[in-house]
Amino acid sequence: MTGNSTLVNIVMIIIVLHFVVGFVFLAKKLSGKPQEHDEDQNEET
Repeated sequence: MTGNSTLVNIVMIIIVLHFVVGFVFLAKKLSGKPQEHDEDQNEET
């Protein structure tokens, strides 16, 4: 039962990674443009 904490840590890491990847994917889908385009727009402004 000592390895239970390790299992919880692994599960938490997977959940956090999944959340971050999903958030980045959603942000890219919403913008619909590569990050390079975003930087170009910032330079023009």
